[in-house]
Amino acid sequence: GVIKCIFFSEFHHISGPIISHQVPDDLPLLKDAFDAVHDLIITKQALYDRLVSVDALGYRIVGSPRSIENKKYPRNAFIFNFVFVFEVNTDTTLFEPVILKLGAAFKTYELESSFLSQEESRSKLQSILCSVFKDFNRCGCCTIPIDETKSLHLKITPSLPDPPTIQDHHVPIFTCSQEDIDSAPWDLTIQQILPYVNGFNHVKKIAEESEVDNEIVKVCIQHLILYAFVKLITIFQYSNVYTAEPKIKLLLDDKVLQKECIEYVALQGLSVLWVEENCISVCALCISLSRISPKNRCCVSFILQS
Repeated sequence: GVIKCIFFSEFHHISGPIISHQVPDDLPLLKDAFDAVHDLIITKQALYDRLVSVDALGYRIVGSPRSIENKKYPRNAFIFNFVFVFEVNTDTTLFEPVILKLGAAFKTYELESSFLSQEESRSKLQSILCSVFKDFNRCGCCTIPIDETKSLHLKITPSLPDPPTIQDHHVPIFTCSQEDIDSAPWDLTIQQILPYVNGFNHVKKIAEESEVDNEIVKVCIQHLILYAFVKLITIFQYSNVYTAEPKIKLLLDDKVLQKECIEYVALQGLSVLWVEENCISVCALCISLSRISPKNRCCVSFILQS
């Protein structure tokens, strides 16, 4: 997995900075790496509650040191850090909010119930680290039961790019199956415009036919683009000139691709037999696209009604 190790480090009042719990417990050279940079893991006040990342011996070590001052602790303070270890060239951006949240949450649990300093609750740390390590490497999220009333939920949230600017003439077209679209938990406004997204209607027409404000439709289309349900194409005009790319030859050889193409462009309600019989004609139409021939001529050649 992406995470090579997770460990819990603390300042021991006699031994100094130590690793108290670690998963897995046999990562090569981790002890040497810890010894080399422990002053940045169990560190000074200036770095408390901040994200600290350091590279050492082929690892990228990322944590967020925490400190609680109280006379009940040896040396009047409890300093600890939940640390994630990656390969040295790993981009850890997505994990940084998780590391900050994990440290902040357990600081709160320690303040509320001495979770990290009492032996009974502290004994759960090894299993907690094991769950975080396995679940994050498997699916990027985990839920940690703290006690009968509290659980900690952690999840990697991918950073999404800024949505494109939507113009009135843009035409949204679906990039996924109807089943995926129907099963998604859309809000009421998106549900209202979805029936009018058909690969032909431009944004302004979708707004008019769905009776939704034009600017709100643009925001809805941006959401659909961010989650990869639609993409934008330019409005189709018979006077335009279109051309096929070299990859069009794949359509001639790939029977599965041919079937998907026909099912996508055919009107709903056409029989399977019609689809099979007209497969060659549709492929020929696609291949005939030429940068020197407007589409009205192409349509006449294939006796299509506009």
